[in-house]
Parts: sequence; C-alpha cells; structure tokens
Amino acid sequence: MRLVCQRYGEHPWLVLVEGSRCGNTGLVIEPPLYIEENGALSDEMNKIYEPYKAGH
Repeated sequence: MRLVCQRYGEHPWLVLVEGSRCGNTGLVIEPPLYIEENGALSDEMNKIYEPYKAGH
C-alpha cells in the first residue's frame, strides 16, 4: 500500500494497493509518493515517467 500526495505536507488524495490471489498474509506500507517538489515533478515521478517521455 502506498499513499500518493500532490505536494509534501498535504494530505494524500490517492491510495495505491497491490495484491495477489492466494498471496502471503500481511501488509507492507511503502513511503508516500510525492508528485511535485518545488513546483516541478519530483525525482521519483521523473523516473516513473522517463520511459513514456522517451517513447513520445
């Protein structure tokens, strides 16, 4: 499970959840994903979108 925040310090507006049928028990909570930092995309968001930028 991972919470998604638009900017640092704001409340999350989206929750990402990954699961599998007949998977192990338990829940792992990942650190929040921040979309923007200082008015631009965060480094992590740039890494996520890098393959899409190169293809278009």
